[in-house]
Amino acid sequence: MNNDALAVHPPHASLDELIERFGPSPALFLDYDGTLAAIQATPDQAKLEPHVRQALEQLARRHPVAIVSGRERTDVEQLVGLPGLIYAGSHGLDIAGPGVRWDAPEAGDTLPVLDSACEQLQAETSRLDGILIERKRYAVAVHYRLADDETTRQAERAVEQLAGTLVGLKLAHGKKVWELRPDIDWDKGRAIDWLCSQLRRSAPGSFKPVFLGDDETDEDGFIAVAALGGVGVLVADAERSSAASMRVTSVGDVANLLDALSRRS
Repeated sequence: MNNDALAVHPPHASLDELIERFGPSPALFLDYDGTLAAIQATPDQAKLEPHVRQALEQLARRHPVAIVSGRERTDVEQLVGLPGLIYAGSHGLDIAGPGVRWDAPEAGDTLPVLDSACEQLQAETSRLDGILIERKRYAVAVHYRLADDETTRQAERAVEQLAGTLVGLKLAHGKKVWELRPDIDWDKGRAIDWLCSQLRRSAPGSFKPVFLGDDETDEDGFIAVAALGGVGVLVADAERSSAASMRVTSVGDVANLLDALSRRS
């Protein structure tokens, strides 16, 4: 990621301003945790509100809608529960939806080392309260939201030491989580760019890509939609540097935006 792209503080935007910027034909790319659903103490608690699901269903009848998440694709697909959407899991390494399919071939080569990393981390953190190890298809996530500061420091040392010994994986950071992922040139931004090329091939009509996200891992997505002439919307309750061009403050704002878009004639 180019850090120069983060040297802006996107202004807070009203619903009317956002809808005007999106134009009549947006292609919607949406993160899940912290964007569509509020972040919870454990990943399994982050449920989608029924009114948000209803708005997504309505929008997917008229516009391309893709969920672009760090979660495993099958996990976020089950949480959203709508068959007409595109689901890009594992930060875009695994994509499926109407007319599209992508499964990064290089990522499959890392499965044995991911299995080994997961076993080692489980053993090294088994006595650390509040540390949760999650094995995803193409990642091992170490959640520390429930841990105290000293436990977090111990877990961080274990993760960093292990990451330094692994070949083919890289260490990434998110909100109260570290992830070991395949060390390949692919991220949410690359996934959005690929999806836009597929959408233009299947539906040549013009559309404006829009990406909503809240985490560091979403910055690549903001950069990608900006390069495509689209709009990046940061979900954050306070100003911060970001490659997004606009900001809303909460998951509730996102829900209101989707509802307004779904009701637009």
